[in-house]
Amino acid sequence: MMGIDEKALDLLANLFNEDEIKSVLLDDIDYTKYQKDPVVFFREILKIKIIPDDLIKIAESVRDNKVTVVKSATGTGKTFCAAALAIWHYRCFPKSQTIAVAAPPENNLKEKLWSEIVEIVVKNRKLFKSDRILNLKITDDINLNSKEDDYGESSGKHFITGKTIPSTGSAEEREAKFSGQHADYLFYENDESDAIPDEVFKGEDGCLSGDGSRQLNMYNPKRQSGYVYELTKGKANVITMSAFNHPNVVSGKNLIPGAVSRDKVVERINSWSRELRDDEEVDKSCFEVPEFLIGVTGEKPSGNNEFYPPLKGGWRVVTNPAFSYKVLGEYPSCTESSLISMVDIDNAVSRWKLYRATYGKDVIKGIKPLLGMDVADEGGDNCCVAKRYGNYIDGFESWKGVDLDKSSDRLSKIYVSLDADQANVEADGIGAAIPPRVGRMWYWRCENNECSHYKTTYLDESIYKCPVCHKEMARCHINARKVYVSSPSQKKCELGKFHLIRDELAWTIADWLKKDPSAMIPDDNDLREEMLAFEYYEDQSSGKIKVSDKKTIKKKIGRSPDKFASLMQCFFEPAIPHIRVI
Repeated sequence: MMGIDEKALDLLANLFNEDEIKSVLLDDIDYTKYQKDPVVFFREILKIKIIPDDLIKIAESVRDNKVTVVKSATGTGKTFCAAALAIWHYRCFPKSQTIAVAAPPENNLKEKLWSEIVEIVVKNRKLFKSDRILNLKITDDINLNSKEDDYGESSGKHFITGKTIPSTGSAEEREAKFSGQHADYLFYENDESDAIPDEVFKGEDGCLSGDGSRQLNMYNPKRQSGYVYELTKGKANVITMSAFNHPNVVSGKNLIPGAVSRDKVVERINSWSRELRDDEEVDKSCFEVPEFLIGVTGEKPSGNNEFYPPLKGGWRVVTNPAFSYKVLGEYPSCTESSLISMVDIDNAVSRWKLYRATYGKDVIKGIKPLLGMDVADEGGDNCCVAKRYGNYIDGFESWKGVDLDKSSDRLSKIYVSLDADQANVEADGIGAAIPPRVGRMWYWRCENNECSHYKTTYLDESIYKCPVCHKEMARCHINARKVYVSSPSQKKCELGKFHLIRDELAWTIADWLKKDPSAMIPDDNDLREEMLAFEYYEDQSSGKIKVSDKKTIKKKIGRSPDKFASLMQCFFEPAIPHIRVI
């Protein structure tokens, strides 16, 4: 320590213990030495006695990686870890700027992440005796006033600040509020980050170009869409915090007060899962009971002195999606009201890949496709055509624009090139004009099985003889049907009647993926995101089954679900009229 000779240190060592000496000489500590070891900073400076392994992983990831994503169960201490990292970054990196952010409303920030930061400051007041503690601000700049806008405008300022997300104003204004931050050492901490608007991340992203910049995103993984979900696909270092790893749960003791307990985990295992049956296979909806919980029982929450039976070892099936994100720290295979589960999607994609690998170019040989078309009704939407060959979905073709002539021409070319059997076109809006337009067209097909161009089709109406064998070809019409998805549905499922044909079609696809072992869909990220965004519910007034409308999906994923909408058209079957003989 600077300015203290060896005799003085020996005298102090005889009079005081190590912690008391460090407290007295705190100003003489060179905190920059902890830049490479935040965990040691936690132990030596913040006096944190128990640091779970998962928190060590988070701290080391922030040290080593520009972007860290933490998927966490509840009560595992992720927010406390973020608060400790904020203090480490502020104290160990000169002229650093640490910005704490939480999903709206403002109380989320004040009552969670910022509250944890303040608690650490209070417990280590001597560490901040030269700093100013303001509302959502900690700084060593004694000339700075308390206005939030004063922060971040100058790269020379050194602070921790809590930045709130405006609930009003435009997306552009929110992005601008989180843009323009520059410092040698910049650290964004985003709590409940899956609920933070994407434009906030766009603003932050523009500030993360420096080598000393870091971003930490923490959340309970509930929905598989949005900016943070995309980061988990190889764009960040991802850490999963399971309640099964927490010291309280492993030991069965209350080592860290206020954190998740073994009793709570045992209760959730019994309430939100069941044993895997002998005739079932392990999939993504399953988990294995940890060895330290085998034989453990717990009191039921009824308060009637009733206990759960001892837990058996082996695999269990998650029956409530909340178990995945509250205990395992993983995305659920589906949410409570999800229309389509991740497991069903993954299974259908795996079958598609195997089918393609097995049959190659012959995968659709000799099969006429059924086309489904979703028509763009706004400038930002895409027109999209899905191609269905029985239980095999070959893929999609999309294009921008609401030009009916262009869309009719594009559909007709796709139809003819594939020699399709039928085209179902969504007709609630301007799409109603497309089936009559393409229905007036015809095309030619060579029917000479000895010709090398056998079954080749030609859209040019002036060509009626095959260019190769010169025999007259068959004249074929384009069969296009209008589908009014906003019309009342006449069908029902096990939960009740459907409200609209759109609800019926979405449910039909979900049922097909779940129950048909030959259902196959391509590995398409857009389609996957759209499918996972749909939810279903029972309308309180009519009692009928509804699914998420297009406006809700647009708000959730930031775009129109064009591919899933076009796929729905492929599953339309006209109602059979009831005929009564008199």
